[in-house]
Amino acid sequence: MIARSALTIFLAKTATRFLQLFTFVILARILSPHGFGDYGVIISAVFLGGLVGNLGIRQSTARLIAREDYAAGPLVSASLLAWPALSVATCVAIFWLLDETIGRLSSLGQVAVIIAVTSFMHLTIIQGALLGQSNIRDFSIAESGPRFAHLVFVLPFLLVQDLTLDLALMIFGVGFLVFIPYVTIMAYRNQADFFPAISQLPRLVGSGFVFAASLFLVMLQGRIGLFFLQGAEGATQAGLYFAAQRVSEIFLDTATAVALVLFAEAARSKDAGAASAIGIRMSSLFLIVFSILGAAVYFLAPLVVEVVLGAPFAGAVEPLQIVSLGLGPVAACRVLTGVMTGIGKPNASSAIALVGLVINFGVCAVAIPLWQSNGAAMGFVAGQLACYLIYLYFFRGYLKPGLHCALQDICIISRRIRDTLKRAGV
Repeated sequence: MIARSALTIFLAKTATRFLQLFTFVILARILSPHGFGDYGVIISAVFLGGLVGNLGIRQSTARLIAREDYAAGPLVSASLLAWPALSVATCVAIFWLLDETIGRLSSLGQVAVIIAVTSFMHLTIIQGALLGQSNIRDFSIAESGPRFAHLVFVLPFLLVQDLTLDLALMIFGVGFLVFIPYVTIMAYRNQADFFPAISQLPRLVGSGFVFAASLFLVMLQGRIGLFFLQGAEGATQAGLYFAAQRVSEIFLDTATAVALVLFAEAARSKDAGAASAIGIRMSSLFLIVFSILGAAVYFLAPLVVEVVLGAPFAGAVEPLQIVSLGLGPVAACRVLTGVMTGIGKPNASSAIALVGLVINFGVCAVAIPLWQSNGAAMGFVAGQLACYLIYLYFFRGYLKPGLHCALQDICIISRRIRDTLKRAGV
């Protein structure tokens, strides 16, 4: 099951990110920086709200089915009974926190936000049952399918260059909505019992909330500057920063994919020390490679922004240059986050993410009033650098980096990916 899960993470997550990036680029070229800023803030709130709003039911459902051989049907039914209340609470929180931004939307846009929140939360809850049953194919569909739908729905508007923010949000919500029937049917497939196991809900929440909070903190690190900018400087500055971040993700996707494979490897390994040693050596290599790449992006940022985003986003050049200077530590930090979680220390990973978040927020509070979107980029890099230094201290017993060893580790990880593909029949 771990091998197939690794394949799902490596392929589905990577495909999801690339689909999101293509969609974001298209939307950035159609919407103004102001509209793109509002779009970025709202969908970030949807993702963050969905992660913490399901109270970790996805993760705990997968664990209960896989480890204790609990029937998926009753757990899915119980989770779906809780889903409306969780969705309402999440929608209320998002509308309250983003009162001014959502208030500028038409009725269509506000309905689109509700559809997005409820549909996204439904899919995340169902994903737990699919993972627990080792239903990797349908998990992949639930993960990357909505993003593919977003891209397909947005592409026609690239030709006419006419798309409102309200309609863009509706496309975002409907992309999740259209996959709900298929994914739900697949979660119940081959199940004899559908009666909801309501008594298991407290257990699901109790064992899953810490993990959900960890994911929330990790994602919030990359979004806190965006929310800060939206409130302090307006949607245009938020749009410039969001665009710079999306461009930087083009280069960081490799680090994300390798980190997720290392997570699977660490989870499977019986020797946490060996997994940690590989992780620290790979992070050293990524620090070097992505620092060099970041230097190249720094000098090429004006060209990259013009080609990818267009002239209206010229103000995103400097935030991108600042973020590019931190590509090395950010990439290395992602690798070590995967290893830390894989060796069974999610609480430590959450604590490190919280420290990085506090530093990020502190720098944003000082720098954004002075340098707007550049200040948000400074906060992001400072928070990630702090996390990386803490990770180095945590893994200090394995600090024997060497390029030769790291290259050997690349071969090891490549073989693991190849073996995973063979075991999954790909």
